[in-house]
Amino acid sequence: MQATVVAVRGSRALVAAAVMTLLVLGVVLAGAAITRAPSTETASLLVASISQGTTLQHVGNRGVVLVRTGDDIRALSAWDGRGDPLVLCEPEGFFSTSIYASRYALDGRKLGGPGPGPLDQYPTHIEGKNLVINLSHRFDHPVPRWSDGMPSVLGNRSIAVCGSEFPY
Repeated sequence: MQATVVAVRGSRALVAAAVMTLLVLGVVLAGAAITRAPSTETASLLVASISQGTTLQHVGNRGVVLVRTGDDIRALSAWDGRGDPLVLCEPEGFFSTSIYASRYALDGRKLGGPGPGPLDQYPTHIEGKNLVINLSHRFDHPVPRWSDGMPSVLGNRSIAVCGSEFPY
């Protein structure tokens, strides 16, 4: 009789532990799915208003660097993954970051420095005469907002390492 009581209590405890584990796992997985779900913000610009070369545009609520070569238009984040703002090193043909001097090609590839990887590139497509930019991002990845000081940072070569020599 005593062995039966212990077996019943043990199996109840085992079932309760399994149920609690499944509940905790469900909450963790649901939280991970919610924090990584992308936003769905888009913005449009007239293609004719986008000049050849590299420009900084106020798109939606953030700064976006547009790189146009002929009909090819790329939309890049104006910051690297750590929030370090970009500076355009125009004669040399790359971006440098204003704080850590990481370097990026005009297509967003990382060339060197301590930056965390390539620049974020926003997906784009043409609808009629408009360039539609998908500004989506993961909720757990903060997006720096537009500030009126951004144009002066992008064009200020004196605060970044823009020479042809790599500092690293």
